[in-house]
Amino acid sequence: VIEVLPPQKQARYYFLAGLIAQEKRELSTALHSFEAALGFAPTRLRVAILDELGVNYYLAEVYKAALRYHLRALNLLQKEPPDEAIAALQFKIQLHCGNDYRALGAYDQACEHYELARMSLNPEHDIKTAALLYQGLGYCTHVAIYQKTAPNIAADPRATPEEMEREFQRALDFFLQSRILYQVSGDKIGEATARLAFALAKLDLSTRRSQLAEQKAKDASINSPALLNDAEEECRQVLLSWQYLLNDTSTSDETDKIIYGALAYLIHIY
Repeated sequence: VIEVLPPQKQARYYFLAGLIAQEKRELSTALHSFEAALGFAPTRLRVAILDELGVNYYLAEVYKAALRYHLRALNLLQKEPPDEAIAALQFKIQLHCGNDYRALGAYDQACEHYELARMSLNPEHDIKTAALLYQGLGYCTHVAIYQKTAPNIAADPRATPEEMEREFQRALDFFLQSRILYQVSGDKIGEATARLAFALAKLDLSTRRSQLAEQKAKDASINSPALLNDAEEECRQVLLSWQYLLNDTSTSDETDKIIYGALAYLIHIY
């Protein structure tokens, strides 16, 4: 029955079948459906299919293949005349490219794509998606500047103290925005994760400031009480929000990670 349909309808059928299979995490079935759809699809639908092929490989943790498909989708998209549908696809694919680069440890490239996705962000987008975007931006900004300020790297590529302060503050702002959006959407897991990311960024900034002070003064490390107090408060807020679970032996792995993470950061702070 499917084979006698016009090619465009066949493409839509296989594409929808792939989306359903992917939602069920039947990745191999979804992959075959998307590949079948690609052969029949017009240009605009090919963009969406290539994007979902990238998502499929991302879910399978084959990040280089995921990035290749997402970059192909982005390249094809740029040849299309702009409209609302194109803007929506632009946001999705830039976000997915950012996720791919982040998974591959290429944090500067991830930030570039996340920033391009942020430019396409509008009030019609889902709040949780916006929260994920800001969390990704915060994470990649944080890790990138932490790596660029490591004491053991050469002076030439190392970031200046001014750049360090600026980039850490940007990361903190992104985490704060992410936390607010998670709160608005009622996502407790997301909110707790954003709080812990905020706390870790504060801890890392305190560490870097201490290392800079040691290099200048050549004496004992100098901590930043305000940063440590802020980090402690975030961890306490996380534990308070999950207090009813602390004596529950049937908690999920996800909530366990959050609770143990908050406790570990508190130990680090003290």
